[in-house]
Amino acid sequence: MKKSIRDYNLKDKKVIIRCDFNVPMENGKITNDNRIIQSLPTIEYAIKENAKIILMSHLGKVKTENDKKSKSLNVVAKRLEELLNKKITFINETRGKKLEEAISNMQNGDIVLIENTRFEDLDGKKESSNDETLGKYWASLGDIFINDAFGTSHRAHASNVGIASNIDSGIGFLVEKELKILNPAIDKPQKPFIVILGGSKISDKINVIENLVEIADYILIGGGMCNTFLKAEGYNVGNSLIDNNSIDFCTKILKKYDHKIILPVDLIVNDEFKDESGIEKDITLIDDEDISMDIGSKTIELFSKYIKDAKQIIWNGPMGVFEFKHYQNGTKKICEAISHNKNTTIIGGGDSAAAAIQFGYKDKFTHISTGGGASLELLEGKLLPGIDIINDTDTFKNFKKKNYLILISILIIILYFTLKDNFTEVIKQFTTLNKLYIILAVLSMGIYGLLRTLSLHLIIKDFKKDFKFINTIKNLLITQFFNGVTPFASGGQPAQIYFLKNQGIPIPIGTSIIIQNFIVYQIVLVIYGLIAIIFNYFFNFFPDVILLKHLIILGFSINTLVMIFLLFISKAKKLNKFLIKYIVIFLSKIKIVKNKYRTINKINLTLDKFHENTKLIHKNIKTFLKCIICNFLAFPFLYSIPLIIILSTGNISSINFITSFVACSFVMIIGAFVPIPGGSGGLEFAFAKFYGNYITGPTLATVLLIWRFITYYLGMIIGAIALSINKRR
Repeated sequence: MKKSIRDYNLKDKKVIIRCDFNVPMENGKITNDNRIIQSLPTIEYAIKENAKIILMSHLGKVKTENDKKSKSLNVVAKRLEELLNKKITFINETRGKKLEEAISNMQNGDIVLIENTRFEDLDGKKESSNDETLGKYWASLGDIFINDAFGTSHRAHASNVGIASNIDSGIGFLVEKELKILNPAIDKPQKPFIVILGGSKISDKINVIENLVEIADYILIGGGMCNTFLKAEGYNVGNSLIDNNSIDFCTKILKKYDHKIILPVDLIVNDEFKDESGIEKDITLIDDEDISMDIGSKTIELFSKYIKDAKQIIWNGPMGVFEFKHYQNGTKKICEAISHNKNTTIIGGGDSAAAAIQFGYKDKFTHISTGGGASLELLEGKLLPGIDIINDTDTFKNFKKKNYLILISILIIILYFTLKDNFTEVIKQFTTLNKLYIILAVLSMGIYGLLRTLSLHLIIKDFKKDFKFINTIKNLLITQFFNGVTPFASGGQPAQIYFLKNQGIPIPIGTSIIIQNFIVYQIVLVIYGLIAIIFNYFFNFFPDVILLKHLIILGFSINTLVMIFLLFISKAKKLNKFLIKYIVIFLSKIKIVKNKYRTINKINLTLDKFHENTKLIHKNIKTFLKCIICNFLAFPFLYSIPLIIILSTGNISSINFITSFVACSFVMIIGAFVPIPGGSGGLEFAFAKFYGNYITGPTLATVLLIWRFITYYLGMIIGAIALSINKRR
């Protein structure tokens, strides 16, 4: 779920709101101010919350200097003043000192409207191509970015994606409303669910049909696009508009889903494409010179029957050439039929929305989308870049409230059943340890936590220069918690990725960071594996334990393969997409994934961004080496020093550090693939036994596991506090 304007404290903040003021105009006057009116709730909320409001929008396309005269937002500023009854400071430029001074002089509640963002397209299409420098500049003008322009959210422009990539972001009330209605309608439709598609070209709607044909009960097809379907069925369509490149697609869809695709049974035709009366003909009687202009009365009657029984309707595209008065009837009658349905009725923007408003049905539908292109791409199952980039709500706040107590309770139950027969003995074992050494062991774990935190922070800083230490600390602490309660070594990786996204780092970049961190970890494991193999070969550690020798080789081999795999998978873009596609198709067949096209599109978009970011993984060698050193130095503080103290039972001089360091290597390489939290505790027990310096009794493994649990998290907290204090200084 995306953050909304409600999730931020706006007081004293400069809030950039990307609106959609792309209103129709004639002779310098606004002919329909609906889009301005739709933006008012978000603007009024920002005023109420004492924000300093900076408004941005485009208006039409700006291709020449002459276009600037008719595409200025000055007229929008005047209309806004009337609607808000408040002064609007209009700045007739998109960047520069005049704009910067106006913003720096703002008081709470003031509103500045920046000139048409498309003026930047005159110099290399900087707005439309999402110029990085322009996005950063606009972001520097504010503290928070709010996207309330649903109609442009399917485009990655500097005024949406560019700004949101650089500062905290959320969605406005208009975008929030669109998503709340459109997403459930596609993901969890009410049945019977029908889709009505019109418009001229089938190619524009191929992805929509592919995405919705499996979840809709029926798809009713009118407009110019029905001609291609009728042609694929073998009917003569005369001189009607046909998309020859899509005939094979239509044939395939009709063959597979003939019970779902509903085509016209009659058409209004003319022998010329002009606004004059036509003739109604059955589709079997179309002549070679006929041009289809609208659907006929029998088709209207047929479509109306499906509309009447539907629980949910999505309509996109007119039924005929509705801009001609003589061919508006089909579109108008479908509008009327939908308006009589009291269930969920949605118009997907564009021409169908314009037609509904023109014919007086504006208030007769559940929802009329403000974005034709954006709603169409949602119907196709695509992600909208202008919304995808927006910060997500804090997943971990919700998780803490709902699940932390449950997880802690599970841990307590596990510990209870582990200790219930040996509780007294375990307490006795701990009391034999010198308290000073316990403190030293916990501090040792703190150093481990500090080094691991620093390693991850070095990687994050390559991607986001202003990322704060405190955020890295929270990230790592959350990861350690998840690692502790999940039954596999990488349990905290998803937690890290989503935490980073909540801090303004999108999932593809977050995934890149975590993979780089994981590659570093695997490299360190391989290094420790080499140490373990070398020492075991030359000094013959554990001569009586053949199993450990095999485990060392196995652990080294597995971790080396994992390291190579991670390095490869971060580059193998085509392979990743190929595997994902067929995995999703398989999951859809066994009903685990409902919407395979949308799922594949989502994953592919994420993969594209991910692979773009993984290019940095292999470029910044200095960061890579620093992280390897940090991790290599960290693990003796995790294993060796605490192991010395546990084994010494108060006599620290009795254990050689080198011996313990080698033990650390064994624990690292073998424990890394033991699939339980603290899985290396049993190995530590084995080391203690063969060193001949161990705490006797059957509870030692349990003692080690509890010791690990206590010192691991206490040490992590100490390391986090130390790093936090250092940062504040």
